[in-house]
Amino acid sequence: MVDLGTLSGDAISAAAGINDSDQITGVSVSGDGPRAFVWQSGTTSDLNDLVRPAFLHLLLGTGINANGEIIGLAVDTRNGDVHGFKATPLSKDDPEDTSGPALFSREDVRRVLQQLKPLSRHGIRFVPER
Repeated sequence: MVDLGTLSGDAISAAAGINDSDQITGVSVSGDGPRAFVWQSGTTSDLNDLVRPAFLHLLLGTGINANGEIIGLAVDTRNGDVHGFKATPLSKDDPEDTSGPALFSREDVRRVLQQLKPLSRHGIRFVPER
């Protein structure tokens, strides 16, 4: 067994998914709330720091596949709705500049979020800090 530790400043963490490459995803929790993480090669990283800026706050990584793709739960910081997410690592050919143009159009994102909207109807609501 390996102690994964927590993200900096957090009190507790829990693993929820692992793949054959020993990459692990889960949740790390501080007084400010939960943050999804990925652990690999002894380093724990906040998934929110690894994705392009968005209105979703990644709360919990629930699974990770052989390609390093992570699924989990996120909250829309604009209205508190809970959504599922899939985070895909950059490939060797992808630009590392994450401030560039979006990978998906707003309409693509809107369509996916509409399909995921039923997830927020199960009594779970997160209220963004004001």
